[in-house]
Amino acid sequence: MKYKIIIIALMFLFTIPSFCQISIGVKGGVTLSKLKFKSDLQGYDFKNLVGFNAGIFADYNFTKEYSIVLEIVYNQRGTKYGTGDKYLTGGYFEPAHEFIQTLNYLDLPLLFKYTIPLDWKIKPIVMIGPQYSFLLNAKIEYSDIVSNRKNDNSSDFKNNDFGLIFGLGAKYDIKPGSILFSARYYKGLNNLNADSGSDIKAYGFQINAGYTIPL
Repeated sequence: MKYKIIIIALMFLFTIPSFCQISIGVKGGVTLSKLKFKSDLQGYDFKNLVGFNAGIFADYNFTKEYSIVLEIVYNQRGTKYGTGDKYLTGGYFEPAHEFIQTLNYLDLPLLFKYTIPLDWKIKPIVMIGPQYSFLLNAKIEYSDIVSNRKNDNSSDFKNNDFGLIFGLGAKYDIKPGSILFSARYYKGLNNLNADSGSDIKAYGFQINAGYTIPL
């Protein structure tokens, strides 16, 4: 099922509808994300995980201002969490330790984009839309003062995620195409936990740069 959806997305990505102008491009950037645990892991300090993203996209322009953007993007999301040194009940000592949870996704955002019609060289952009994601794999790394180990824990997470994207950007025309910049906020709506424990949801920011050319 996952591969059928990807094939359909690729076919649509490079199909040129007769009623609009299409541009294609590449993009990449940094993802700053965190996982939110509803009830488990109380007492842990959670931090953002820095990852990267890269992909291709097609921009279907219905007018100079309004367009729909379909993307296929590899994206790293996750979180860091851990504790400092502490003494437990009974006088037991627990050394500082940290977990790094990484989730690698193939994202399929479908964005509605509005280019603000200003007489500037740099055109501001507003975008919003849904995103469907396929989990490629998940890895967790544990480290303390004496050890460091990394394991695959893909089975702990559901195979897909669904969320919303809100973003701002800018376009600067450099022939034959345009340079694009964007900053986005992603809010996951699905519970990622494959077990019956705490709800886990993803959220974070993306900063991207890319280049697009018209066909």
